[in-house]
Amino acid sequence: MNVEGLALELARNSVLDSVSAKKIVLELDENYQGLCTDKARASLSKVLNEKMGLTAGAKLEIRTTKDKLETVAHKAMTAQQKLLDKARESIKNDPHVQKLIETFGARVDEDSIKYNQ
Repeated sequence: MNVEGLALELARNSVLDSVSAKKIVLELDENYQGLCTDKARASLSKVLNEKMGLTAGAKLEIRTTKDKLETVAHKAMTAQQKLLDKARESIKNDPHVQKLIETFGARVDEDSIKYNQ
């Protein structure tokens, strides 16, 4: 998808609900409705119409919901959190780290462990 900026974030935080020749319906978690600017909507609408081959120009409708949605952004954040949890667990269980804890009374500051992409 050739979309960027706020429109990209709008797409990443939305879920496709339905598509017809006249309308594309997305669902958006109400916590992200700040992404739904006129410019972002217009940009995303144009790209979606092009990608879906809707030459008549289907209207983009975005419905907000209180439900937690399985969006691309949510899945990426969940995957990143799993990697971070795995890294923290690996450091805590490392024999060298355990030796430092035993010998010097050291402790692992879990908040200092960051995930680098």
